[in-house]
Amino acid sequence: MVTIICENNGHCPYFYFCNPNDHCLHEPVFPLTLYPILVYCLFPFASALCNLSGNSFGEYKVLLMMDMLDYSESAATVLCYPLIVGTALYNFVNLIFKRHPGKDTSAVDYNIIIIIIPNILYGSTIGALVNKFIPPIVADSLIIIILGCFSVKFFLRFYNFRKEGQLKKK
Repeated sequence: MVTIICENNGHCPYFYFCNPNDHCLHEPVFPLTLYPILVYCLFPFASALCNLSGNSFGEYKVLLMMDMLDYSESAATVLCYPLIVGTALYNFVNLIFKRHPGKDTSAVDYNIIIIIIPNILYGSTIGALVNKFIPPIVADSLIIIILGCFSVKFFLRFYNFRKEGQLKKK
């Protein structure tokens, strides 16, 4: 966690105040002011978008909690846990009773889940440990590099898929 040293409130970022120990701390949620109320009003709409796409609320953590409300990464993660559980619970209840259209089984493929869940747990544990030891600029740089590599890979896959589709039409 990054600590910001301050002399008065003017040296702290937006939504932060200078405590008696000369460190900037995020303002508490209450009492609410107009801007946070407007941002909190966006949460149900973001949650609805996540449910429509079958995802949890994690995608909006950076946008709503870190960018708009200026929380640190660790604080935003903790504050988003109930939101992620809420949207994931709705998706779970929505899918648990649906059946596969071609097979006599549930719509959820539990064989894939058995493969994915251990990898997610392992990856998040390693990511949390690595995040403690590397500076935020290095972590952000790695994320941007990985995002760029995946973007190029998916674009090339899309390009080849589209080219094959055009060749089949001819």
